[in-house]
Amino acid sequence: MVNKFCEGISSASSYVHGWIKKQPSVGEESITDWFLFKLSEDLPEIKYRKFNRHQEAKVTGADWEWWFVDEKSALCLRIQAKKLKSDSDNYSGLARTNRYGLQIEKLMSDAKAKNSIPFYAFYYAPDDSPTVMCGGNENSGRNQGVFISYAQSVYDEFFENGRVEAKSDRLLELSNPIKCLVCCKVSP
Repeated sequence: MVNKFCEGISSASSYVHGWIKKQPSVGEESITDWFLFKLSEDLPEIKYRKFNRHQEAKVTGADWEWWFVDEKSALCLRIQAKKLKSDSDNYSGLARTNRYGLQIEKLMSDAKAKNSIPFYAFYYAPDDSPTVMCGGNENSGRNQGVFISYAQSVYDEFFENGRVEAKSDRLLELSNPIKCLVCCKVSP
């Protein structure tokens, strides 16, 4: 079963990488819609709920939530997607605000209130094998286009002590390829 999830998520992330390379102007919402649809088609055991713009802005701070459920437990991840710009400061995308406040703070506070875990999904197509968190898994980010980072780590790095330039390489250093949710072996 794990191989099915590993293959499905890795393949979809690799497709996103190729899509961004071939069509750099592809939008974040297009990627999100395709990615969630593709995974729901190939892996119907993974359930998601996509939030509309009003829910995202006012309540959740998230684009979607994922539910991983078995007979004894359930895990909910709240995800905010961002398409990263190469060789640019991505801070303005991370620091999105509206009349309800800073999106990242909304994401973290609502996730805590709903007993879920807040993450960012970064869409990006690095030219080589980026430095990512999952040490010991050489080239784990090669040809991958979806990376996941704990929202608190992003907040601590770029917001807690004032504005910090958010280069894509640094954001990936705080991330793992999304396939690592199911593919990467964790050593004790």
